[in-house]
Amino acid sequence: MSAYNTPMRMDSILRAAIIAGLCGVPLATVQAAGTDNESAFAAAQRGDYARAYSLWKPLAEGGDARAQYNVGVLYERGLGVDVDYAQAMYWYLKAAAQGDTGAQFNLGNLFRRGQGAPADAAEAVRWYTKAAEAGHPQAQAALGYMYATGRGVPRDDATALEWYRKAADRGVAQAIYDLGVMYARGQGVDRDPAEAERRYRAAADKGLSDAQNALGKMYRDGDGVKADDAEALRWLRAAADQKHPEAEYLLGAMYGEGRGTPQDYAQAVYWWTRAARQNETDAQYLLCLAYRLGHGVPADKIKACAWCEIAVANGSREAADTRASLIKDMNRDEVKQAEDVAALLTKNYITKPE
Repeated sequence: MSAYNTPMRMDSILRAAIIAGLCGVPLATVQAAGTDNESAFAAAQRGDYARAYSLWKPLAEGGDARAQYNVGVLYERGLGVDVDYAQAMYWYLKAAAQGDTGAQFNLGNLFRRGQGAPADAAEAVRWYTKAAEAGHPQAQAALGYMYATGRGVPRDDATALEWYRKAADRGVAQAIYDLGVMYARGQGVDRDPAEAERRYRAAADKGLSDAQNALGKMYRDGDGVKADDAEALRWLRAAADQKHPEAEYLLGAMYGEGRGTPQDYAQAVYWWTRAARQNETDAQYLLCLAYRLGHGVPADKIKACAWCEIAVANGSREAADTRASLIKDMNRDEVKQAEDVAALLTKNYITKPE
């Protein structure tokens, strides 16, 4: 896969920002709100969210916008209270009506995901726009994504680039990466792998796993840069260490092929297993082959067939062919055992993305 097939991952834009207001309330804002707000913030900082809630809730009911926002965060994240997206939306709406950009951004997230209300991409765009126009950098990145993908608005690459650049200028790693994706794909700009690499590296240096994975793929494939297995391995490992599923799969492939490192099937299986647990289909198929051939693990046709079953369920045609070949040499009881193992793995072992 080349770098210009790298997906823009919306959740990566959002995860770091969801609780940013809670953990980074400007001190002046806290002081102005009085002692109870200061005490609530201190309680949240030390992880006593139940105490923070008990202090913020009366302030929120009294109309304090930051307290309303923070109560919304507690409900959205299930901190000190049970997760309740409807309550999160209720308090975000109150704070957003007072111009709180963090609340406006989080409302966009809830409407995009259909949490607390039916999914509504157009409504998500409306709230992202309010926050973005007021200078909220994560909202600017999110709005760029909506325009780049045509969600809730007609696709408009020029507008996407505009919002990505605004967010990138504010240092938002995801926006820096997404600009790299646009250059790698030639989406709204002339295709420019060198500029894509520059953007990816800037975001990767900030620790963004998507960018680290994209850099690893560029150097593995020699896509717009000179192929460099050692550099590919370095960046793929950085992303894999952050549990990036595609990077885990690709790092396993580097070990399996002996690229940039001595061939080591045990390490390959280790990384494929991690990726397979995150429902990375290619890794699931390679685990099937590893168990079939005894590469890095003892040969085991039951486990081989089970991993093929899982990969087939995720749409792998290669796995379907391999499974057909496997079951020719298995009796009915063995096939049933493999199906049971696959069902057990799928239920208890594999984490599927939201």
